[in-house]
Amino acid sequence: MELLAPIEALSLIKKAGNYDITIYSDSRLLVDTVNKGWLKRWENNNWMRNKKEKAKNIDLLERLSDLLKIHNVKFVWVKAHAGNELNERCDFLCKQAATGNNLAEDIGYERAGEE
Repeated sequence: MELLAPIEALSLIKKAGNYDITIYSDSRLLVDTVNKGWLKRWENNNWMRNKKEKAKNIDLLERLSDLLKIHNVKFVWVKAHAGNELNERCDFLCKQAATGNNLAEDIGYERAGEE
């Protein structure tokens, strides 16, 4: 969900490059993946994190990378469960959605060992 949320949000923006977009996330992994250049490095290395380890969630990373090439996006980390009203609201909505019915299937998901 940490990857899918910004992908879905950016996918809703129809005009490329016309906005300065800031995405706030409590996922240090997501924010660091973009801000520290890991995403670009992994993509340039055929989605390998290092010589032996393949990146996880490549289907989502590819989608995020494509969107970041057409939108001007800044990622900002916020501490989770620290009283940030909007972050707390997002957490509530995510938990509520995850326990709901008729959840969408992640078509690109591969279980460990089924690759």
